[in-house]
Amino acid sequence: MLFGPLLLGAVLAALALQVFLATVGIRAIALGRVPGKRLRRAVERPRVWGAGALSLALTMYTHSPSHLALSLGLVAIGYMVHEDR
Repeated sequence: MLFGPLLLGAVLAALALQVFLATVGIRAIALGRVPGKRLRRAVERPRVWGAGALSLALTMYTHSPSHLALSLGLVAIGYMVHEDR
């Protein structure tokens, strides 16, 4: 009895997360900024971070561990400190 609504809730939560990541990723790629004060302070390369977030949203369709690793790597690179030359 409880399994159906629980499964539906999990699917809807995953879909909401996917839409959120895709929206934030596209916004970061297009504008070069991430939303929120906390993310703006933490993310050094917003376009790379946005590409990783968008790629994470697409990972839910591919079910590929290598695609997931690449996406997480792009998000991590977005957080790395920028070296000035």
